Amino acid sequence: MSTYGFKLDEFPGNFTVVLAKIEKTKVLDSKICPKDYTLNDEQQTKWIVISPTDSYDPYVLDELAEKLSEQLNCSCIRIKFGDASGHLEYILYSNGKVTEEYCFGVDYSEEMEEYGQSPREAKANETLVRADGYEYVYFSEGQHPSESEIKGGMEFLNQIFIKHQAEISWDYCYQ
Repeated sequence: MSTYGFKLDEFPGNFTVVLAKIEKTKVLDSKICPKDYTLNDEQQTKWIVISPTDSYDPYVLDELAEKLSEQLNCSCIRIKFGDASGHLEYILYSNGKVTEEYCFGVDYSEEMEEYGQSPREAKANETLVRADGYEYVYFSEGQHPSESEIKGGMEFLNQIFIKHQAEISWDYCYQ
């Protein structure tokens, strides 16, 4: 029986990984993925995990998720965590387009206003929730969870992974 879910708990600093719902050989044959990245297809799901093997530019993985999704006609998930900001970001690409996004972290809106900057506002099909010193943002054209679900943080992200029958844990990431 397969297990699904978001199983990254304590973060070892900044990190970015990509999951692609495609066969590993198709990614390798495409030559889209840089050579200094590992592709792990050991989990029981149909998703492979792409993670850097050395220091890296996280923007390469941002572009990689979109490019793989578009050129190989598959779904890709990009997960990014910034340890300085405590900000976690999940983006789902389908055929090169962002179809779902969830992020949360410390709410800096008051500090921004103090310095004359405008805090983030919700865009179309996006729900923005500020509560208990945190900011949560969820985007989807089709899904509309409640604000209490969106404030779930890791639990809500786990439910997203279960919904997509995806799994990510440290066992599948290069360390």
